[in-house]
Amino acid sequence: MSKRVLFVLVIVGMLLGTVWLFKDLQTTPSGSLYYLGKAIYNHDSHLFFDYIDYQRIVGGLQPEASKEGGFLAQAVRNAFAGLNEHGEQYLRKIIEDRDRPNLPGSLALLLAAQQGQPLNGQVEIMLPPMQHGGRPLHFTMSQYGNMWKVTAINSRDLQWLLMGYLGIAQAD
Repeated sequence: MSKRVLFVLVIVGMLLGTVWLFKDLQTTPSGSLYYLGKAIYNHDSHLFFDYIDYQRIVGGLQPEASKEGGFLAQAVRNAFAGLNEHGEQYLRKIIEDRDRPNLPGSLALLLAAQQGQPLNGQVEIMLPPMQHGGRPLHFTMSQYGNMWKVTAINSRDLQWLLMGYLGIAQAD
């Protein structure tokens, strides 16, 4: 086999591998996680909201928060009335905030994620702490056609994350 034919076969193989990888990234929980990380890292709220079901997340948090006690839980319950209306705008502001400390890139996020096996169109994912003193983030992704979206987030993990962003002291 000549070097020219071998070179062409290698190039064709690389192109097919790239197409397969790109298609795989678009249709798996890992691929959606990659794009979520990319959106957060690039401050792209439009891409971020393509990969989350905001209304379903908020709907899932409300019953969880109502079981909690204490001042903060009461504040969370009171905030749910305005969360659907103003929460999405606030989350967009957080994502687009260029002054916030950035997270690791999407590849680091993808490699760090510990993912369960998809079952009935859902998969549980845990992101380990990305910084010293941080906490893991537990969430669920659900299949929507050929893509996966975040549909539920552990309320305590989310509370910890938001309090950290707002600079509120956190007791465990």
